[in-house]
Parts: sequence; C-alpha cells; structure tokens
Amino acid sequence: DKRGMKFNFLEDSGISFSVVYDMLSEEEKQIFKNLKLTFQSQIKKTTKLNRSEPFTLPDDFNILRYLQADKFDIKPACERLISTVCWRQANHIDDLPENPPPEIDTYRTYRSCVVI
Repeated sequence: DKRGMKFNFLEDSGISFSVVYDMLSEEEKQIFKNLKLTFQSQIKKTTKLNRSEPFTLPDDFNILRYLQADKFDIKPACERLISTVCWRQANHIDDLPENPPPEIDTYRTYRSCVVI
C-alpha cells in the first residue's frame, strides 16, 4: 500500500494542478510563484541534503499546500519544504514502498484487529 508515501500527490491522479491554481487570487498566484523561485534557489544552497543520494522535490500541489498552511508567508513555507525534503531523504521515505521495514508485518497484523 503506497498511500501517504508520495510527495507528488497529483502525479498519475488525473487531477490537473491548473484547476487548483486557477482558484487562487492574483496576489496568491504571485506569492506562489515567488515561493517556487525562493525554494529552487534555497534547495540548491542547503547543506542538509546528501547530494550523492537521490531525493524527491515536491510538486506544485505540495508547494501550494505548504504555502497555504503558512498563510502565504514565503519564509516559513520555504523552510518547512526544505526541512521536509531533507527529512524524507535522511529517512529513506521514498524507498519505503519497495523496502518496507521488517516491523510492518507486525503492524499490519495488529492494525487489522483494531475496531474503531
């Protein structure tokens, strides 16, 4: 089960980001564009990433989610995006679907017994 593993939620979903983007005000669109530029610049400068290992950058939808969560404040949104990319790389999150931890079978056994 790969739900929750992807950092690029709209990929292969059939949902166009433009539909979501078109709902933003002109000011929000400009802030979004500025965040993308800031993020691209800052992710290149960060020393927290291991450049010899693969890492996944967020798609536009996730960039927008972070921006909305930070009430369209670019600085904290950018910091959190970079932190998330670094954390995902350090914890090999993108590898989990292909290489689940050994404890996953125990978790699935107990989870299937829980009644809510």
